[in-house]
Amino acid sequence: MPNNNAERAEREARREYVHYRHRLVIGFAITFLVAVVVLAALVLAGVVHTEDQEASRTTKANNYGVTAPCPPKDAAAPAYSQITVRVLNGTTSAGLANAVNQALQLRGFSTQDVANSTTKLDRTEIRAGKNAVTQAYVINQEFPDAILRLDDRTDMLVDVILGNSFDDLAPTSQVTKPGKKLVPLQGCMAVKKMKTTIKAPKHTAVAPPNTSAPTAAPETSDTTSSGSGE
Repeated sequence: MPNNNAERAEREARREYVHYRHRLVIGFAITFLVAVVVLAALVLAGVVHTEDQEASRTTKANNYGVTAPCPPKDAAAPAYSQITVRVLNGTTSAGLANAVNQALQLRGFSTQDVANSTTKLDRTEIRAGKNAVTQAYVINQEFPDAILRLDDRTDMLVDVILGNSFDDLAPTSQVTKPGKKLVPLQGCMAVKKMKTTIKAPKHTAVAPPNTSAPTAAPETSDTTSSGSGE
């Protein structure tokens, strides 16, 4: 009889322990699910940012970590027709430059003939000289993936060198409209303080609006080529 009582007590102890473990596991599971739901709600509400969201939110504003030139003080976007753009294909996707060039034309920009870039890029770049920073800022807003860089040209042409990061132009609701004040990129530097070592590719120079006709710019390190990839 004593043995039966001992066995019964042992079984009850084991059963109670198993029940305790089950309650513990269920409690942890419920706590975890509640935490996930709360975190998801905070992310959706914009209170908490994920790593990808934070990177996307900051890199667009700070020119992807590259120091950009500041626009002139209180500068406003000119009419699109007064901005001349050349699209260069820095990818291996044939026909990409032509497609982007046509899209920019439809938005009202003046364009030059497209070409291939001998420099292949992972990220799209907007390049312009010190006299066309205002125009470059407007074009930069058309390309959400682009880096804005200053080169040594002195005319008004803005180059777009398409990189592998390019997906599509920004929606027209998100671009800089003519007459709107330009917003400087975070961490930008006054043009007169910048020292650029980037050579502008060979191009046909663009004069300021309502001045003499464009003339050929001096040849520099050539980053363009003709070919089927435009």
